[in-house]
Amino acid sequence: MTADISLATGVAAALKGGLAAAKAAGDKSVRATHLAPEQLHALVGSTLDHLRSRPGKPSPTEGWTLVTARDAGVTAWWAEVAGLTDAERRRVGPLRRDVFDALAEQDLIAVDTERSTSVHVSPVATATTREAEPEPHPADPADPFGAWVLTLSPYVYDANRVFAAPDRKVRLWSVDDERAASMEYGQPVYLWVADGDPFREAGVWGVGWIAGPCIRGIAGEGWLDVEAAIRANVFAVLEVTLLDTPVSREAFLEDPRLVDADVLRDPIAPNPGVLDAAQAAALAEHLGSRPLQSETWVA
Repeated sequence: MTADISLATGVAAALKGGLAAAKAAGDKSVRATHLAPEQLHALVGSTLDHLRSRPGKPSPTEGWTLVTARDAGVTAWWAEVAGLTDAERRRVGPLRRDVFDALAEQDLIAVDTERSTSVHVSPVATATTREAEPEPHPADPADPFGAWVLTLSPYVYDANRVFAAPDRKVRLWSVDDERAASMEYGQPVYLWVADGDPFREAGVWGVGWIAGPCIRGIAGEGWLDVEAAIRANVFAVLEVTLLDTPVSREAFLEDPRLVDADVLRDPIAPNPGVLDAAQAAALAEHLGSRPLQSETWVA
């Protein structure tokens, strides 16, 4: 059995940290409470990746895989990558249940009620794109909704990582679960870079649309705020193209139609924010024929 080096490092650090914390507390077994939040997050994500790599058979849930406990071999995999002794392996047994509970709470796995040793594993979240751009949703003054706005805070996520994408696209973005169900295919969406980025002024840096229903998953690399990464479990599926130059924050402040936009009034509100129909129409005017990010631009 082999393991990716980066995954193995995170798993080993989490397990060794949990074992040390449990020992210091005088506890025989390791539980999720013995791990630091970032350790637990790394262990949960790595374990999900491991489960998705294991052989199985089709689950009754479409697209999912039913994996037996023997094929999953989670504790055996943990022991291998972390170099655990037999005694340490027994001590982390309860932790496996905690990790499975965390994954089940996010609807990423489900324990088979009839076969208690088997687990249903969700597929890898992929952002599907469509060949043709959807018909635009024109801003209707009678409709309070105009467009979604996704905020990129340079204190929460590495902005350079976003702008270094080879295809200059943004296809997944963490969003609040409550608004996720309202995000529909074809609705316009903008990427707003918040204050604090030393390389980019605040403003709208991306333009696109919703490319599919929101999906559940676990935050990947690039997060600077560990707690925010742990909370991230719902992602909007997008087709957003980055711009060469933004519609700046100053442009919003100088336009009476945009000065009351959510991104200005409540800059730390959860994603996604909303532009009403009039604000979306005003932003469209500012964008005009603004060029998309050029082939030669380098972050």
